[in-house]
Amino acid sequence: RAAISGIKTIAKAMGLENLSALSQFLLSPVKIGAQEFPAIVTATNTTKDMLAAAKAIQNAAGAALGKISPAVDEALTKNPGAINLKAILEDLDKLNLAVKDVAPQLGKAVVNQYEAAIADFLNVIKTETLSDTPQMFTALRELKTTIGNLVFKHGSPLESKAALEDAYAVLSRGIDAAAQAAGKATGAAFDEANAIYNKAYAVVEALTGKAISEEAKGFFADIPALGAGAMGFALSHGPLGLLTGPAAFMTAKAAKTYGPQAVAAGLNAVAPAVGPMLTQGIPFAANAVSSALNQ
Repeated sequence: RAAISGIKTIAKAMGLENLSALSQFLLSPVKIGAQEFPAIVTATNTTKDMLAAAKAIQNAAGAALGKISPAVDEALTKNPGAINLKAILEDLDKLNLAVKDVAPQLGKAVVNQYEAAIADFLNVIKTETLSDTPQMFTALRELKTTIGNLVFKHGSPLESKAALEDAYAVLSRGIDAAAQAAGKATGAAFDEANAIYNKAYAVVEALTGKAISEEAKGFFADIPALGAGAMGFALSHGPLGLLTGPAAFMTAKAAKTYGPQAVAAGLNAVAPAVGPMLTQGIPFAANAVSSALNQ
């Protein structure tokens, strides 16, 4: 029951109705490089535990992105055309217009912060383009974080925040796309670390009572294919094989035999089934899961 409650609490805070992808992320161990982190939600985790687990994953993913960025910088030095600066400048202009449109709601002090950050963007693009050892990608991502912090810290009322979030999301995707210049493997590693970071960040925001953007909700729109990494292990190894069927057949006997932690870990394999059942309120399925988790 505790694990189910944890998932539903986070989903409610995010305003999510489809729990499948969120359940899968929360119930699955996360591997980043050589580090493996336990699932954010388990049968015994408190809200404090969930927040600590999500922050640890977020920080590790952020560190991984920091290690990948220099490789992208080097690739862009060899192939400057791999980053679409024209599109990024156009996106900056759109962000600037969005700020001007809602300037009265933001207030002069906040508008000044946006204008300073946008000016820094333009300066970095000019400086790094002329540099003998450019660090364009690293510098742009740092500035993207600065603007992201502004967008998600300020922007009330919600109408102004939505416009700023949309402009920021487009700018963010344009910068991150440059990671593919470093080759297929590096680009894939960046995308994976970035996806984990974004999801963990959204969970942290939800657990700390902050409003979740539509962009953040979108991080949980898709469920990755089963059978890779920890998911593949859960489907093909040990006692967790008992848990690969529909959630309704996860019995209290299985939980008693293998323990609530094993059941909680194994739930990542059936998260796509658990989410819809919880949402639809199918009693026997939800009760079976709850009973299994609390034996």
